[in-house]
Amino acid sequence: MPVKGRRSIAICRRCNGAIAVRIVSDGSIRPIGTGTHCSCGGDSFDVIGSPESVPNDSTE
Repeated sequence: MPVKGRRSIAICRRCNGAIAVRIVSDGSIRPIGTGTHCSCGGDSFDVIGSPESVPNDSTE
């Protein structure tokens, strides 16, 4: 089942790479396409900018 939530961009705290993420309803940040971690293995992220205006029930 796809993760639902607002899309945004975040910086991985481990490798400083920019990645696309979803911000889910509980406030957690989930990378898009890599599961729960960055491709470097990092699992802490800083969201940058404003999240897109995408309804929380979007499956895109």
